Amino acid sequence: MWDTATGLDAPLRRSERLQERAEGVELEQWWVAWCNQNNWIYIQHCKDCGVSMPATSAQHCPPKLCAMCVNFTPANPTALQMTGRAPANEYAPETFPGYVAPIIRAGSEHDGQGDVRVDLAAFGLIPSWSKDRLIGRRTYNARSETVAEKPAYRTAWRRQQFCLVPMERFCEPCWETGRSVRWSIHRQDKQPFTVAAIWDSWTDRATGEIVESFSMLTINADGHPVMGRFHRPGDEKRSLVVVPPAAWNDWLRATTVHAVEMLVDTPCAEFEAAPSGGDTTLPHQASLI
Repeated sequence: MWDTATGLDAPLRRSERLQERAEGVELEQWWVAWCNQNNWIYIQHCKDCGVSMPATSAQHCPPKLCAMCVNFTPANPTALQMTGRAPANEYAPETFPGYVAPIIRAGSEHDGQGDVRVDLAAFGLIPSWSKDRLIGRRTYNARSETVAEKPAYRTAWRRQQFCLVPMERFCEPCWETGRSVRWSIHRQDKQPFTVAAIWDSWTDRATGEIVESFSMLTINADGHPVMGRFHRPGDEKRSLVVVPPAAWNDWLRATTVHAVEMLVDTPCAEFEAAPSGGDTTLPHQASLI
């Protein structure tokens, strides 16, 4: 509704009056709450990495974007089709927490998909016991050192619900210039690759909807030639775990003991990093195999 007296949208005028009564509440926190109440999409700008992004819904406001890997470019459908498996539905070209992206899981004779299957799942693991899906805003990465202990991850880990996330690149903030600059980490040959992750299923008690979600595993990367360049000076350096195609089956069907042994550094000879700028494209002929 448009207010002709002020030239402002009527909800904004109401929000101004409500804001006057929101003493002691951070402005950004207040706007998040207001958007949730009015089903508006909240857009957050990260002061550290300089990225602005909308949430998938008003209930999925993004976390701080400079956290360890909060944004990646999923492998494009053409690359997935070359594996012989591809999700039936479309997905966004860039993935942030709350967005759906393709994951690769072990197949079975029962589902008729052979060695592997490709499905869409939400980025940010939602454990089965969660009351709602909002926890996924904080569970997009699982530290390998504590994944077996943390309540959000330990059931998926214990049940060996391992998966792979196919991607073309992931982004991290580089502080080498004295300020945060968004950089892309990708293979030198620009081919897609897969990283280690865990998945879980959650049922919406109100609607009965079954939501599958995932979290990518991270390891310490202090001193790594590539991954050691990112995040604020003095902060611990972390890295995703790259799983090559030859090790897919080992990871997807690993025991927890074997899985720990597979959590090794990203092969620096195969990867490179560069400022990402606004470019989000990589070769569409890239193949996972």
